[in-house]
Amino acid sequence: MSLGQGSVTLIAAGFGVGGVLLGHYLTRSWQREQWRLDCRREEYRELITALSELFTNMQRSEMYMGSQDRALKLEVIKANAYRVIRDRILIAEELRGANILQRWGTAFHPVDHFSSNRQTWTKFADEYTAINDTLVKMALAPPPNFWTQRLKNLRARLSKRREP
Repeated sequence: MSLGQGSVTLIAAGFGVGGVLLGHYLTRSWQREQWRLDCRREEYRELITALSELFTNMQRSEMYMGSQDRALKLEVIKANAYRVIRDRILIAEELRGANILQRWGTAFHPVDHFSSNRQTWTKFADEYTAINDTLVKMALAPPPNFWTQRLKNLRARLSKRREP
């Protein structure tokens, strides 16, 4: 049984069309992954920039305001910080895993309660620096893949079940 010239041409054309479709699919997948990585990097950049601006504004508000103005300014800063941390879409799970929101709240707590001595601000600055360093490391690290993320979620659920 031998294939005729027409059959060979048809098979070759089929492979050609299949190759084009496969190439299109792979290119599209790569472009989507690149877009996701770029958006992830941008979200980290926006978060780090926003928290840096909030930190700078807190330092300025400490120097120039009375207690009533300071309290209002700190409430606005606190609300903006929580909004910025919570409105991340692509990195929300990573931020949750690193407890960034809780760490910010813990760092902000002494300042929020009108403790304006130098030791409080130094402690807040140290905590802010640690959070910033964590965010930079997370931004530079490759994103967790699907299976790594699922394993972390499973471990977290199992550890919650064990707690009394």
